[in-house]
Amino acid sequence: MADAGEGREYGYWGEILSVAAQARGLGGLVINAGVRDRTALAAVGFPVFAERVCIQGTVKGPGQPAAVG
Repeated sequence: MADAGEGREYGYWGEILSVAAQARGLGGLVINAGVRDRTALAAVGFPVFAERVCIQGTVKGPGQPAAVG
């Protein structure tokens, strides 16, 4: 179970995270936020129950350039 707080306008979870979670033995996700890759999520077969579907993915500091390090 996950809660994104106030930032619900982004798709926090998608196909890649579902595949990674499934590989680690997780059984599913309930998230109080948006997810992306709806069709791919269904194909992966990892149960995801979300508040909404959002096409906009997340970045570090929305509105800011992303950086590593």
